[in-house]
Amino acid sequence: MSLSFKAWTGTLSGPVVAKTVTRPALTGHQVFVKTTHSGVCGTDVHYRHGEIGMGHGGAIVIAQVGPEVTNHKIGDRVHGDGFVAPPFLSSRF
Repeated sequence: MSLSFKAWTGTLSGPVVAKTVTRPALTGHQVFVKTTHSGVCGTDVHYRHGEIGMGHGGAIVIAQVGPEVTNHKIGDRVHGDGFVAPPFLSSRF
């Protein structure tokens, strides 16, 4: 089952827009997270002109887990940094 969610991203022309993103179903050790709070910093100025999600260093909650995930469960609160590529789960709080 694929995953659909709203993400705020930059665009090639510059404006930041909300768009619906669809990803394949989770496999292996992947997790799907819901960001509850996120900061925006100077690096986001660079991301604004690319199709990259905005904000990082957020407080997140695990919403779904892949079939091989054993160290986290749905509802765990974790800190994330660097949402573009793993590994980004750093600690529970």
